[in-house]
Amino acid sequence: MNETLASLLCGPRWTRDPDESKTLRFLPDGTGELVCRVEYHLLIAAEFDWRLLSSHQFETSDTSNTMDPTTRQYEIELTLTKRRIPKIGEVSTVGMKLNEEMLKEVAFEPRIYQIRFEQGRFPVCFGPRGAVGYITEWFGLRLILDRCPYPSPSEWQNEQAVQFYDLWDKSDFYGQPLE
Repeated sequence: MNETLASLLCGPRWTRDPDESKTLRFLPDGTGELVCRVEYHLLIAAEFDWRLLSSHQFETSDTSNTMDPTTRQYEIELTLTKRRIPKIGEVSTVGMKLNEEMLKEVAFEPRIYQIRFEQGRFPVCFGPRGAVGYITEWFGLRLILDRCPYPSPSEWQNEQAVQFYDLWDKSDFYGQPLE
């Protein structure tokens, strides 16, 4: 794997919100972690296997830095596994109803994703807009997947129970918090 890609992708967790309730973490050994927590309900705390399939240069007039990972699109294969993440922070996941107890078998099949990076200054919000306690945190890097990595409602054992969780509308995650 390209070292520059590995340094971006395999850094700390990628998050969708400041409280890190929905995160992705890629590790250089081809594994990773997917976490999905909604308020106090932990739904997924699973490891995944991943591998780089290909990379493609974006069409751009600036050809001076073709090794810059933010000018490329990558194709990866990601397979959610039944391997449980043993702890989330200081909390043990032993005995929790997660992963294969919540998902149908189809959720554990390999999937192909197109990913790309953007550098900039990205606000990530938590809580309803205008509400007391509305938090915005700023990040310097955005990871964009062509679709959400969380299993779709039809892949959950109780489709109706997860419909209101709003997990499937966003496919971007953020890294490199800014001060």
